[in-house]
Amino acid sequence: MNNVKKSISYNQSGSRERCVEMLATAVARLIDRCSCMSPELRLRFMARLLDNFAEPTQLENDGMPGHFSLVAVMNSANDDPDAAVNEAATLLTRSLRREQGLSRESLFRFYDALFELLIPQEMKHRAA
Repeated sequence: MNNVKKSISYNQSGSRERCVEMLATAVARLIDRCSCMSPELRLRFMARLLDNFAEPTQLENDGMPGHFSLVAVMNSANDDPDAAVNEAATLLTRSLRREQGLSRESLFRFYDALFELLIPQEMKHRAA
């Protein structure tokens, strides 16, 4: 029997949105596994991420490595959690732009999806 292979179109309607949601879910799982990410640090991380998304030229040639472990970055800076949050947000932003090729609009959809996953309901009311 001849098997007919079905062609897959990655340009289907909604595929970019599903990709963004999958990325946000993966990042949220990593952050959830990191014991050092208190609710306050999560809010700081999200704020720094938003700053990085809003200012794209700041991260163009920063000399930071292309591949990274978000959990390793967070765990490596137990003495200075703010520095770890800043570095993690910077590396994640750079990865989303370069390796994932997310546009500005997709970055903000990623942010919304990640915020929904990371910030508990009681914190959302305080952050608003």
